[in-house]
Amino acid sequence: MTSGPSIVFTEFATRTDPVLRGWADFRAQVLAGARTALGSADSRGGNTDARKGSADARGGNTDSRGGSADARRGSSDARGGAERKPESAARRTEVGAPGARSGIWRLVASNHREVARSLYLYESLAQAKEHVRDLQNGERAVSVRLVKGPTAGQHGWVASVGDVAIMSCGRWYSASSLCRESAQYSLEALKSARLAATSRATGSTGSTGSDGSGRSPGSSSRASVRSGAQKVPTW
Repeated sequence: MTSGPSIVFTEFATRTDPVLRGWADFRAQVLAGARTALGSADSRGGNTDARKGSADARGGNTDSRGGSADARRGSSDARGGAERKPESAARRTEVGAPGARSGIWRLVASNHREVARSLYLYESLAQAKEHVRDLQNGERAVSVRLVKGPTAGQHGWVASVGDVAIMSCGRWYSASSLCRESAQYSLEALKSARLAATSRATGSTGSTGSDGSGRSPGSSSRASVRSGAQKVPTW
């Protein structure tokens, strides 16, 4: 019998964990792509407003100023998207905060391949589970923005609730069509995904790639995660 999608939790004992470094690097890349995509959309909208304004000088000046304000606000929203605290109490730590244990969640398909990951670094397993359940049971719409990676031909996506980015693809895709399919599947799978009871600690040694897995940025780090023993979490 084929199992359905699930949410697995990865625990980091230190802030120098290579898997955490890889997650943070990939997170920075997808959020940079989201800022670029949002800026392009705002720019196209501003140009449309300016063309409309040429028919009415007074209205055009107003629209032009409004367009600039929207563009500035859009850039601010993109920068703050994943940094703002969501509607409930703070449930994550800053990526660079020293000291405390932390963790993330990953959405895994029935074939055990990671398809999405959280953009929050959570302070505890309980907080991570609470946020996932909020997303599963909440009534607020989740929107998706397609993004491009730092290298030509890389396609990804970021999911947001309002202007707060909460989840992204787990890797870069070579075609935009595959990226769209991944985003659509992930949104549906998130609703019914089964939450793992415990977290799994990562290994802190061994050769790793820039995403902390020994492979290309954004690829699944299952091998590194498996190196830790499953346990009742202290996180």
